[in-house]
Amino acid sequence: MQNLIQKIQDLGWEELQINGDITIDGTDLVLLTSANGNATLNLLDRRVSNEGKVTYVNSYNNLTRIEFPIEFPIENFVNNKLKLRHYSKLNEVFQFNSHNIIAISISADINDYTVENNVLIFNPDAIIEVLNTYNQIYEGAKNYQSKYVNYKSREYQRSYFGLERERKTLSNKGEFTFLIDRFNLPTKRTKSDFERYLNENDLISLQDLSLKLIQKEVFGTKFLTVLNDYFIKARLEDIIKLGREILALKSSNIKTQIARKTIEKVESDKRKIKQLESVWQKYFENFLSFLIFSYREIYPKIELNVSLKKKYPDFIGINHYGGVDVIEIKTHLKNALTKDPSHDNYAFSSEMSKALIQTINYMDALIQEKIKNKKAKQDLKGKILEGNIYRPEGLIIISSYEHLVKGVKPTDGEFQKVKRDFTKLRNGLNNISIITFDELLNMAENYKDNIIK
Repeated sequence: MQNLIQKIQDLGWEELQINGDITIDGTDLVLLTSANGNATLNLLDRRVSNEGKVTYVNSYNNLTRIEFPIEFPIENFVNNKLKLRHYSKLNEVFQFNSHNIIAISISADINDYTVENNVLIFNPDAIIEVLNTYNQIYEGAKNYQSKYVNYKSREYQRSYFGLERERKTLSNKGEFTFLIDRFNLPTKRTKSDFERYLNENDLISLQDLSLKLIQKEVFGTKFLTVLNDYFIKARLEDIIKLGREILALKSSNIKTQIARKTIEKVESDKRKIKQLESVWQKYFENFLSFLIFSYREIYPKIELNVSLKKKYPDFIGINHYGGVDVIEIKTHLKNALTKDPSHDNYAFSSEMSKALIQTINYMDALIQEKIKNKKAKQDLKGKILEGNIYRPEGLIIISSYEHLVKGVKPTDGEFQKVKRDFTKLRNGLNNISIITFDELLNMAENYKDNIIK
């Protein structure tokens, strides 16, 4: 307790009387008293008026004293003005005023802490742990402030003066959790909730860091499994659901309330969508690599030197084997077949025939490397396995079972003949595949269900 007495002497209060106990001259106040191996420090605040009059009052509204064994290092528990260190943080827990706590007692008779008869009782080891923890928190905050100033200063020097210095990880273990926890609060429920706190640079940094942590296998297997489940299941479920919403549109009129509501989910700027075909094109631009997992790269609208009104295929896809596909998107309302009454069977419709000729022309242009933009040509050829550009394939996504042929519905008995002829016709094509929108969505659904099992 000698260290506490020295701290009291260092206050320089002229009124102090030290005779075993420490009292205040001219008053009946006792600052420090001890008996039977225990001591009591009364929490008093010395005040001096403008006229020089000295008075003493309690430091806090209700909390008046600390009781402790004389061997306990209480001097570490109070500051140089005998105020309770970290009072505000302890008050957040124990609410001294509203719970009318009048004293803190240090006693080895309890294991941790308790409140009895308006006294907060702490085990000596427990109060030291609390004190040390708060000291570490405040020390860490000072260090973090210094590191933040250092980081922002060097960032400014780099941008304004062009001074490039070695970049360092100005962070310790555990510091990252603070920022992440703030962003992971349950109050953040929507994308806009996060965008209030993140600018474009923040997002780019987060994306780069997340990708690096995945690539370097820093994340654990359990998290990567969860991440995989999200992208294959949760993400794919949303994509399929949106695709079925577009598939449910019953006309090419995109100005209806239902159509506009669906378009908003595909393209935030609705002015960019002029027709139903554009809705599907934007949908596949966003999600084709999810729906057809064989593609590792998707290039929309690469202009080719062709004698067609539309100079570019909707997409050029590069698969994982370095092969190349020309992908053409029509709409689910287009009839892929027409009935041939003279032979009692079904043939490709004019719309389907146009799509085939269009796709063949694009494939021929690729074979002849008639890619208008030089950079696009270099980029595309760099991703295609050598020789495969001369063997492109075509994929046409068109129609649906509901609109495969005019006048025949999937519930009609005639529909089985329609499906049979459709299968024969598309199987007879060389290097061009035809698939309906509902078939594509069904395949994605089956893939999602099977992979998650």
